[in-house]
Amino acid sequence: VVNISGGTIDEDFLARSGSVVNISGGTIGAGGFDAEDGSEVNISGGTIERILAFPGSLVNISGGDVRLFSTRFSFDPGGEVNISGGTFGSSFTASTRLDDFEVTLIGGEFILNGATFTGSTISLSDDDIFTGTLADGSSFIFTPLRSDVVRDVALTETPLPPVDLNPIVINAPVVSGPSGLRAGQTLTLQNGGSLRDSFAVVDATLNVEDGIVGTGLEASNSEVNVGGGKVCSGIGAYAGSEVNVSGGTVGVLAAVDSVVNLSGGTITNGFTANVDSEVNISGGTVGNNFVSHAEVTISGGIIGDNFDAFGGSLVNISSGLVGDNFSIFFGEMNISGGTFGDNFTIGANSLVNLFGSEFYIDGVELNGLLLDQAVTITDRNATLTGVLANGDPFSFDLNPFVGRGDSIQSDATLTVTLVAPCLLGDCDQNGVVNFLDISPFIGILQSGSFLKQADCNEDDVVNFGDIPSFIAILMSI
Repeated sequence: VVNISGGTIDEDFLARSGSVVNISGGTIGAGGFDAEDGSEVNISGGTIERILAFPGSLVNISGGDVRLFSTRFSFDPGGEVNISGGTFGSSFTASTRLDDFEVTLIGGEFILNGATFTGSTISLSDDDIFTGTLADGSSFIFTPLRSDVVRDVALTETPLPPVDLNPIVINAPVVSGPSGLRAGQTLTLQNGGSLRDSFAVVDATLNVEDGIVGTGLEASNSEVNVGGGKVCSGIGAYAGSEVNVSGGTVGVLAAVDSVVNLSGGTITNGFTANVDSEVNISGGTVGNNFVSHAEVTISGGIIGDNFDAFGGSLVNISSGLVGDNFSIFFGEMNISGGTFGDNFTIGANSLVNLFGSEFYIDGVELNGLLLDQAVTITDRNATLTGVLANGDPFSFDLNPFVGRGDSIQSDATLTVTLVAPCLLGDCDQNGVVNFLDISPFIGILQSGSFLKQADCNEDDVVNFGDIPSFIAILMSI
């Protein structure tokens, strides 16, 4: 019998036949913990970086932070895992395939893809989102989208602790505090506060004003507002969630069937927006390697290098700064403003529409364009230049060979549409300047976003320095 209530075991902990291990605290390192045939393991606290349950073992998890849990597949029958509490990181693997194990989740409030689930067993398909509350009150989110494997797992309903709907404020480090939020709860994280790893937000609201959120934050059908602080290793946003970032730093963010609004702050490298998601960027910074299969609207901010828009993408760009190696494949893009780095690629089966007031091929103006009428550009091995609708100049090489600077593949389509030149002061973008532009002008100032029409002193930023010029434009009407 081994009792662990503190300290650290670095690696290679083997619980063999006839042994009993009770873990109420401490840390089992990433080197792993194997519960072998004939062993019994009881986890009520502590941190387990990795646990592998072999056939024939008995594992009871009623608490603790389990970073990586998996059952080992074998042709040998037997084994039992009972989960009534605790938190779990990504790549949670619980399966009864080949009669290896009887894996049971004990709790309630089970929801599969937004609907109450009343079955006695559950198996998850590729895009499923399964949420619920374990017997200790811990929320969980399991989905193959984060490499979870749940197959033929038994569900046992049990009375749950009452949910506290009073607003929660955290301004000190939380080690053994809430592991997540249940339906209807609201938590605000402030300066000096921290939330534990693998925090699960289910049908609830999380406000991060300051402080630190640990790794593995997930949200399902929830609202997450980040105005400061740091969210480590990002956010997994699923099933109708909304993530609003106006400040602070967010690690890798993955959105599925969710809305992400970025008006300030930073989303670091590796942002992924999947199908049925919506991303609106009006300010702030997105790091390198932004991958999209969604609808993305960019009206300001900075986008790093290697932005790839794939099938299912609809990208609208009216302003902002986009880095090098920007590409689209099997998608649609509308560009009316913005500044672009090197190596712009229009890939296979893509449609890119440029909206501007001037267009040139190798320095020769395209004549005969009609206002608001799209014209397909068939020229290749030439340079397309001009002025976009918001007044930004652009230059794209129409190189048919991908990987040689700017390029456009043979089965891609590029159109240009002539629009009226940018009208300074026209902040509601209706073609006229009047007092109706005051409210949107103020909104742009407050949000910190950029709109060429609001840059009334033409210094490439929108701030309080534009107010005198905006007033002068209104007075001259």
